Amino acid sequence: MRDVRARIAFYASTPQYRAAFHHHGLGDLADRLKLLSRAQRWEEMPQHITDDILETYVTVGTYDTIAGKLCDRYGGVVTHCEFSIPVKSAADKDRLRDLAKTIQGESIAKVRRTIGRSPA
Repeated sequence: MRDVRARIAFYASTPQYRAAFHHHGLGDLADRLKLLSRAQRWEEMPQHITDDILETYVTVGTYDTIAGKLCDRYGGVVTHCEFSIPVKSAADKDRLRDLAKTIQGESIAKVRRTIGRSPA
């Protein structure tokens, strides 16, 4: 989680991403993080990313919950998804395959539900 907070803090410190943070009411945070980055105070930056800020930009979950959370959050707008999950064993490969199947199955079902509600 610290690495994810560090990545979000880095993006927030980058002037090109300030608008995305301003959109969520986090423009002042982006300005503070920009100053920390210019001072090379990288290790201090992740602590400024609270759980609420983290969940604004990241979907957080366990292997058992992440597929459902991703479908709930992005199922109506995302057509492709990539995972950064290390695959070191057959069990890891099976887990990743199950996640993909769950997301694919949910996405198809969601599309069908949406089409079914559409006016003719």
